[in-house]
Amino acid sequence: MATAFGKVQRGAESVAGTAVAATARLMGEYTAEWDDQTVIDLQETMRGDLNAYHIGDDEKLAVAAVAKLDGTLLFEDFVYWLLGGVAGNVTPTADSGTPTPAQTWVFEHNQNAPDPITPAGVATYEFGDDTLCEEMEYGLVRNFEFFWGVQERTKLTVNLFGRQLSPSAFTVLASPQRDVEGVAGQAWKVFLDDVGGTIGTTEYPGCLRGGTFSSGDLWLPFHCANGQLYFKTHIRPKLKPQVKLKVAVDSSLAAYRAKFRAKTRQLVRLENTGSEIHAGATPASKKITLDMAGVITGISAIGSAVEEQVYTEELTLMGAYDPTWGHMWKTTVVNALSAMP
Repeated sequence: MATAFGKVQRGAESVAGTAVAATARLMGEYTAEWDDQTVIDLQETMRGDLNAYHIGDDEKLAVAAVAKLDGTLLFEDFVYWLLGGVAGNVTPTADSGTPTPAQTWVFEHNQNAPDPITPAGVATYEFGDDTLCEEMEYGLVRNFEFFWGVQERTKLTVNLFGRQLSPSAFTVLASPQRDVEGVAGQAWKVFLDDVGGTIGTTEYPGCLRGGTFSSGDLWLPFHCANGQLYFKTHIRPKLKPQVKLKVAVDSSLAAYRAKFRAKTRQLVRLENTGSEIHAGATPASKKITLDMAGVITGISAIGSAVEEQVYTEELTLMGAYDPTWGHMWKTTVVNALSAMP
């Protein structure tokens, strides 16, 4: 495979499982792995000879496909993964800025029932290069994770599942290249406030060296005996988002170690601001704000990690619904896109 020509394209399905032509090429991807998970069972049978298997002893039992994408977190394409993993019916709200208004996308899962995956969440994906193309319909985001550090890009891993892989041909796009902006790792700010306070008030006062947000599983395939070998539908598992923060060991960390011991629940905000969308009386910039209520479930051992002769520790916060705040996890993305291509 010629990786120089590797690409991934996507098109939103109006009916889940009905393949459509791609409408956009994904930007910022480093690598893409797609795996045909067709299950062929070969059963040893007694045929009166020394051959363990015979033609006819094989049986196709299931058809499925998965894909893993590694790349850069982008202010634009992050919306694809939130549509495909959280809710597929979100549309942005525009401000009054000129010449280009800022568009605010707000994603939060329904607390009591699965969210819609249409019209923009479930998708047909095209994977391959200049010699090979495989198509996967009924594509949904199983989970995603992004992580960052100082002087680094914010890196993103997305795991997808779909109905099946089929040989195909890439949709020819009129404008395959798009202007996008990556999220700088060192530009992240982290706010930690006690539950009952106002989220986004208290920025972590010590030295933050990096962090990770993991969505946990968002959608899962669900199989039924219905005359087909691929999954029939999808289900929403109970959600378990998680934040991990890598911080330098100092007096600031000591305060949060005390909160851990006292079981003081936290309101966490991860915030990253990009380039300006418009100026004016109320200027707006590209931005990602991820809010989560959580419990500090662990702090790594003192002395277990050293960076540039400074001890670091990792705080782990598990998402937990806060009835006072009324949320567990909410993500807001501001960019200049009135709709995803």
